[in-house]
Amino acid sequence: MQFIERLFIFDRTLSVALLGVTVYLLYRWIFEPAHTTLKGILSFWRLRESPATFLEITPPKHSEKSQLATQQLFTVLRQTIGRTKIASLEIVASRKEGVRYLIRINPGDVTTLQRNIASYMPEVRFRELKDEPPTLTGNCTAISEPKQRRHYAYPLMQNEELDKSDVVAYIAGSMGKLRPGETMTLQMVITPYSSHWTSRIYNKILNRGYAQIDGKLRQFIVQRWWVWLFALIIGAFTNDINLALSWGFVFLVASFFVKRDEPTLTPHEEELYQGILNKLGQPLFRTDTRITVAAESSQRIDQLFKGVSGSLAPLNSPFQALGDSALFQNKVSYRFREFKFTRRLPSLLVTNSSIFAASELASIYHFPYGTIKTEGMVRSHSRTLPATLGMKNNKFDVVLGRNNHHGEITPIGLTAAERERHVFIIGGTGNGKTTMLQYAIAQDIKNGKGVAVVDPHGDMAETLLQHIPEKRINDVIYFNPDDLAYPIGLNLLELTPGLEGDELLREKDLVTESVVSVFRKIFSEDDTGGHRIEYVLRNAIQTALYVKDATLFTVYDLLNDPVY
Repeated sequence: MQFIERLFIFDRTLSVALLGVTVYLLYRWIFEPAHTTLKGILSFWRLRESPATFLEITPPKHSEKSQLATQQLFTVLRQTIGRTKIASLEIVASRKEGVRYLIRINPGDVTTLQRNIASYMPEVRFRELKDEPPTLTGNCTAISEPKQRRHYAYPLMQNEELDKSDVVAYIAGSMGKLRPGETMTLQMVITPYSSHWTSRIYNKILNRGYAQIDGKLRQFIVQRWWVWLFALIIGAFTNDINLALSWGFVFLVASFFVKRDEPTLTPHEEELYQGILNKLGQPLFRTDTRITVAAESSQRIDQLFKGVSGSLAPLNSPFQALGDSALFQNKVSYRFREFKFTRRLPSLLVTNSSIFAASELASIYHFPYGTIKTEGMVRSHSRTLPATLGMKNNKFDVVLGRNNHHGEITPIGLTAAERERHVFIIGGTGNGKTTMLQYAIAQDIKNGKGVAVVDPHGDMAETLLQHIPEKRINDVIYFNPDDLAYPIGLNLLELTPGLEGDELLREKDLVTESVVSVFRKIFSEDDTGGHRIEYVLRNAIQTALYVKDATLFTVYDLLNDPVY
């Protein structure tokens, strides 16, 4: 009786254990993938209408940033993106605009991104694009989605010596010779990635020196061949499937406690697991890589794809490679790829994406190393400078412009003390000297200050008249000597009313010398001639000033009318 009870308890225990194993396998193989898929679909739906800003980054003509520096930049970028956001790293090429670097990111992260990239490479230039760059414009278009062929833990080939071999040089070179109307784009939609199974693989390699990356089910079955053999023998002799399964489960549990010898790794395997350990120890990114081409024919598209696909070949390692997908799909498949490309969305399933480490992203997406010699590559030949602390803290009396350095805009102008000194403006034709003066004068007018403008051409004065506020219309005095319909009556000998004594004498001397100076500039280019005429003119003016309301006609009468 006790034996039967124990057998019953044993049978119940085995049933519960089998149920637990079944639940675990259902979770591992069905529910967890289903949850991941549903999560990906919800994320896909949420991100389809997310706001974004396109930032064009122009690299300097020469740079020597190492692979490690670029890797650290992506580590910082991972924190900027956050867990729920995405970013799109793009290299866009066309015959008209050349090969350009673009990043599509959430508008709230643009300033932070600019600061991070500026810290990485201060010489770069930034430009926010108002509209999305046109890419899929042409008679024939195609989209390819290359991804990792094997488990993501296997690393790509590391490209640390950029001075000897630079993948970006090959990528840009394949995009540099396009015909009119053709476009090419390398797009990498990234989002931070983390997984419990990634941590398990990392810890196994760290503790044991190796781990089973793929083919786990096959290895599980092969290593426990004796369990299946014993269960088969018991089932054959007893003809009781429940008993065979029960003893099979017992042997299976016992197999976990059987100590197996650790495998001896070859030097090649040790190097492989060290590479896997290095990759999984870095920040990881779920990456959807897309290559788009727009051209006049399918033959031309196939030719361009071969070029850009070949440029990615140096990244392939003996254990990992980027496989190309079919270029020309059915209409539904192409429309879905086009939707993901234009909206910069990740794939619905994680299994359709690649998982890149920061170093792998840095190998694919970075600025060319050394001096840029690639045909069509947009590059900067000068750098912007930040505003000084004095400029940032000064209170300007007039603002002349703005300093835009890596997204930080600082007003630039002159303080009231600086305006008391002379200002000399130098610049070539069309560089904005007149425009800068007009902005400064318009500010003074709006601020209620008095302004005198002497314009030898007249166009600037006419422009300023259009910016006079209504409340200051009565303050304006406009002289136009070229207006023959309304000639100007200007008395050069006019004296300030109410002056007496020494002040009156000084005023007469000032007016006299001013008139002589004007005539000298008109009739004599130097000081070599006409001295006696100046003496006569000076004395005649001094005499005329004793007459009330004297004018130049008074001087004329003194010199020509004896009766007067």
